[in-house]
Amino acid sequence: MEKLKQKLHSTLYLDAWQRWEYKHTTKLLVTLAIFIVLLDTTIMAAGFDLISKLGYVGVFISGVLFVSLFTAVPAVILLLSFEELNPFAVALVAGIGAMLGDYLILKFAEEKVAYELKPLAYKFGVPQAIAYLQGRKSTLCLVRIIGAFMIASPLPDELAIGLLGIGKLNRVSFLLICGVLNVLGILLLVLSVRSF
Repeated sequence: MEKLKQKLHSTLYLDAWQRWEYKHTTKLLVTLAIFIVLLDTTIMAAGFDLISKLGYVGVFISGVLFVSLFTAVPAVILLLSFEELNPFAVALVAGIGAMLGDYLILKFAEEKVAYELKPLAYKFGVPQAIAYLQGRKSTLCLVRIIGAFMIASPLPDELAIGLLGIGKLNRVSFLLICGVLNVLGILLLVLSVRSF
């Protein structure tokens, strides 16, 4: 009888989860919460220590981490720890990793989370505001410049990805721009710190 109750209980939870319309958004928020909780633990410190010992593979991983709000600061510290490696090679490899990170953010945010949040966006007038911005050429140019600056800087790329998306860029152009800007931004960062 107890096993039947447990099975019924778990089936009800599974059905409720399947009906829940914000599954991907919930997964994203839970993942971020777990990451934030683990950020200041020995597990995370050991992970970052391991990445710093992987050479160019570690540089690539650091580049992927460089683009997110939650991992940008540790990624910058990691990138600066590769002092023995060529700064131009570090910038190129990390820039390619950052381009992959931007693509993953765009793909996940666009296809999963944005789809789930679309009804809320309509409720608060977000599509109308985007249409207004897209209809004004001077605003569109400014939005692209701000987005490009944010991609090149150590600032997190999530907002920049949204701004470049507003700028009506196709995916290939977006990836090329992100790759070039991330390489330049990381190179400036590494060279400026090494010059001191």
